[in-house]
Amino acid sequence: LAQKVEHADFIVCISDFARSQLMFVSDYRHWQRLVVSRLGIDVSHFQPRPCTRTRADQPFHILCVGRLSPAKGQQLLIEAVARLRAMGRAVTLDIVGAGVNEAVLKALVQEHGLAGVVTLSGAVNQDRIREHYARADCFAMASFAEGVPVVLMEAMSMQIPCVTSHITGIPELITHGENGLLAPPSNVAGLVEQLDRLITDPALARRLGEAGRVQVQSHYDLQGNALKLAAIFAERVTDSPRLSPGR
Repeated sequence: LAQKVEHADFIVCISDFARSQLMFVSDYRHWQRLVVSRLGIDVSHFQPRPCTRTRADQPFHILCVGRLSPAKGQQLLIEAVARLRAMGRAVTLDIVGAGVNEAVLKALVQEHGLAGVVTLSGAVNQDRIREHYARADCFAMASFAEGVPVVLMEAMSMQIPCVTSHITGIPELITHGENGLLAPPSNVAGLVEQLDRLITDPALARRLGEAGRVQVQSHYDLQGNALKLAAIFAERVTDSPRLSPGR
């Protein structure tokens, strides 16, 4: 990575956190080559879903979308659901995705007696994923490693309140208590606490969901961020002595 930074005219990073990691491995003289250009989604494609949950005693449906891999920490979500059920919460979990951890997750569901409560829906095409979002009262991720997850942007754009790990670039997307909720990574108790806040306070869930869409519209809109990326290329290519301005 240090060699790539040294020999590049410029490098586009998807978050301040990503830029910091390149700063960590590169010479200070090259840091001005690192520029942030955020990812984005088509907010018109992910419109707000109907929010019908208005009482704390209504069933609460959690959705997680992502590869079934150790880095995603889905085991923690299953454990969190088991604890919430023991507290008397009428909560269910839908995990959408495929991967190497499928057998591990299925075994954990059986171990906790959560058959019919936790569903492993497998891989879902992009044209059907909104059906899963539309049924969700909350979107949750318990990842140990991420960039800035696009699935969080999609859920937020649909005004689904999100609970996720306070790691890497995620706090640049979600401000705790303003447009989502963050829990310490690896901490099941913290995850349960934040999920239970949404379960017991439907007004908070609605407010965070609405603020989440505003955040994505303002800072993670695909069209706007594509224009910003184009402007970065235009500026950096023009300034580079090695690249033709006509390229």
